[in-house]
Amino acid sequence: MNRPAWPVLLTLVLVLAGIGLRVTSAMRPGLWGVVVVHSVPTGVIGLARYVRREIPIVSWVEPLGLRQVSSDLDLLLAGNRRVALVKIHDLHLPSPVEAWLREHARLIRRDIFNKSGAKVLYFEPLNGSTFSAE
Repeated sequence: MNRPAWPVLLTLVLVLAGIGLRVTSAMRPGLWGVVVVHSVPTGVIGLARYVRREIPIVSWVEPLGLRQVSSDLDLLLAGNRRVALVKIHDLHLPSPVEAWLREHARLIRRDIFNKSGAKVLYFEPLNGSTFSAE
C-alpha cells in the first residue's frame, strides 16, 4: 500500500523549523556561540536551512568518523561564549560531543521536542566567559 509521503515531510520540516527558531532565539547577540549538530547528514542540512546565517553550524556525523572529540572540539569551540548541541536523527548512537561537553562545560538549558525525539542542549564554559583551546 502506497501512502503519501507529504505528511511525513511536512512534519519533518515543521520540527526542523521549530528547532531552528529555538536555537536562533537562544543564540541572541552578546551570547553568540556555535551550533554543533549530531545527526545524519540530511538532519544537518535541514536544520541549517532554519538557523540564521550569522550563527556558525558544525556537523558531527558520528558514523563517518571524521572528527576527534578532544582535539576537534577544542578548536571548534575556542573563543565562543556558548554552544548548542542539537541531537536529531542521531541513529540512537551515543554522542561523544555531549559526553565531552558535560565534562568540560556547564549545561544551562535543555529543549526537548517530544514528537521527534530531538534535543537541544546549551552549554557555557566552566571557567571564564569563552571556551579556550586546551
